[in-house]
Amino acid sequence: MIESILRSTLSGLYTQLGSALLLSFLFMVVWQNAKESSWKEVIKGWLIKFRTDKSFRAEFFFTLFVALILFRTIFCRSVWSTHPLKNVFGIWGLYDDRGEIYTEGIQNCILFIPFTALLMNMNMRNETSVLKAVLYAFFFSTAIELTQLLLKCGEFQLSDIFYNSLGGFIGGIIYWLFKKVKENGHNKSLQG
Repeated sequence: MIESILRSTLSGLYTQLGSALLLSFLFMVVWQNAKESSWKEVIKGWLIKFRTDKSFRAEFFFTLFVALILFRTIFCRSVWSTHPLKNVFGIWGLYDDRGEIYTEGIQNCILFIPFTALLMNMNMRNETSVLKAVLYAFFFSTAIELTQLLLKCGEFQLSDIFYNSLGGFIGGIIYWLFKKVKENGHNKSLQG
């Protein structure tokens, strides 16, 4: 009974360690700024910057989405009792081994569409190419899979890296298309 209580308590702490570290870090950054000035000034300054600075908003939304991905893929998962290398290749189709529908590949693809679109929007001045954004999605996805492997909070699967990168590609193309349409609309309004 004591072993079960200890295992449950320690695994509960272990699985929440990542989110606790992130929250502690962010709190301490805000705390340091608030020590130098008042909390009201820190919050007011942030709100003014958010309202007036387009690049700050882009950075905020990208950071928010990265945090959402990390909470979905790493921080809010419990430690698995199965082996994290049980299914390295993953599932590549719409059905699993038992013939049941499997939508995780589609979910992974959809999850990374906003990632590259927000990344490219954040780097508007640097003109991030679609290929470069897809490489960022690939490396971020690989880092997530390796972290899941190391923390045993998911299975390392090559199919996840592929579907995440595919979603990154689709997001990059969508952003690029919207940008071209917007530029063409702007150029036509200047001519007319």
